[in-house]
Amino acid sequence: METVSTKKLDRFTQSLTPTRISLPKEQLDLAKAVLEQKDFPTTRDEAWKYTRVGKIATLEPRTETATLQESEWQAFLNLNFSFAVIFVNGTVQKIIHSKAEVEGIKITPFSECSEDQLSSNSESAPDVFDALNLVYLNDGIQLSVEKNAVIEHPVLFIHFFSGTQSVHHSRLNISLAPSSKLEIIQQFVGQGAEINYGNNHSEIQIADNAQLEMHKIQVSLTSNYLISRETIDQSANSTFTLHTHTSESIFVRNDTTVRVNGTNSETNLYGSYLLKEDEHVDNHTCIDHRAPHCLSNELYKGVIGGKSTAVFNGKVFVRQDAQKINAFQSNANVLTSDSASVNSKPELEIYADDVKCSHGSTTGQLDDEAVFYLRARGISEKAAKDLLIQAFLDDAFSKTTNADVQEILETAVNRYFG
Repeated sequence: METVSTKKLDRFTQSLTPTRISLPKEQLDLAKAVLEQKDFPTTRDEAWKYTRVGKIATLEPRTETATLQESEWQAFLNLNFSFAVIFVNGTVQKIIHSKAEVEGIKITPFSECSEDQLSSNSESAPDVFDALNLVYLNDGIQLSVEKNAVIEHPVLFIHFFSGTQSVHHSRLNISLAPSSKLEIIQQFVGQGAEINYGNNHSEIQIADNAQLEMHKIQVSLTSNYLISRETIDQSANSTFTLHTHTSESIFVRNDTTVRVNGTNSETNLYGSYLLKEDEHVDNHTCIDHRAPHCLSNELYKGVIGGKSTAVFNGKVFVRQDAQKINAFQSNANVLTSDSASVNSKPELEIYADDVKCSHGSTTGQLDDEAVFYLRARGISEKAAKDLLIQAFLDDAFSKTTNADVQEILETAVNRYFG
């Protein structure tokens, strides 16, 4: 008698096409084993306690190959860049070079890489979503920066969602050699798409004295679902900075894990999220200090309205030998509706005794006195509240010095208040 599986995961994957990418066999076999043994997480799983994935699990997914006309993505290239990579439903459609010659950087699609070239820096077995990413991977990009190379303009990664109920998985392998410098702008865009599910994972290795600044912009995904992850390894004297902005997106889960393996390194994680109507964003971060004399800063700010929900779970580990660590973590939220909610859980786990670490979380509403003060000077109630919210978010926004990114965020904020 044939046994019928009751796992939601089995039903979800039955119509998906396994990857044709030449991933390392050991890594792929491990991911397949995870999918055989596990199901989608539930709220009983601590990491998913406040984020329900039931709507993803009940999709009727398909792997939908799509292409966009140049006119559909050209507007996203109106900024300075060295290279731009256009993903459509997880597949690389085009790699665009800037007009000027760029030396010291190499960008290669996974589909053109051998198994030996696609190594992984993972230290543990993948969870369900990372296993899905590997087993059903559409495509990815291998990016490497040579020793001492300073790339003047950012590399753009633009991930377009297209069609209806399409499921797609993409991956970035990014490697910076010693004393190199790079900036990345990664955008996720719903291009007329509905109820799509996208899953992107970036594995990043930053060598000694290297610097990477990354902007992750998730705007106007509307009715689509996104899980976006970064796993970062930092060597000595390196700097990693991540800016994450989310707005007008029904479901976004961001997972960022940073392993600080070398001394005198700096890690900065900054985030902002603007939610209204019935949206959900979950930011999970982990900074693992494994070496002494390092600094980490973490600041996430959110504005939550309508029936929206937000989650922040930030964890800082300080290992026993990681003395002289300065680690600062803060999450602040403003609720603009009685029906909005936020679950915030900043955590410190410290095993060293010579450190300076702090964490904090605040959630509240706009100051009525401040609103009254502005209204007394002839400003409407809505304009007064908008000004106060923008002032509240300024700490997070000001961490971004890239003028093009600032313009993108300004447009997103104006649309939120429109």
